[in-house]
Amino acid sequence: MVINTYSEIIRGDRVRANTLPEINQAIDMEIAATVRFYASKTDMR
Repeated sequence: MVINTYSEIIRGDRVRANTLPEINQAIDMEIAATVRFYASKTDMR
């Protein structure tokens, strides 16, 4: 199965589908901030 849109992902996720949109938005914003934070880090091998 190929998922083409974000709404298809939400439909397939029972937790997100049953969580208030405001909570999902807050979680999404926190994830986005974390990704941006780590994306700006250089590889320190």
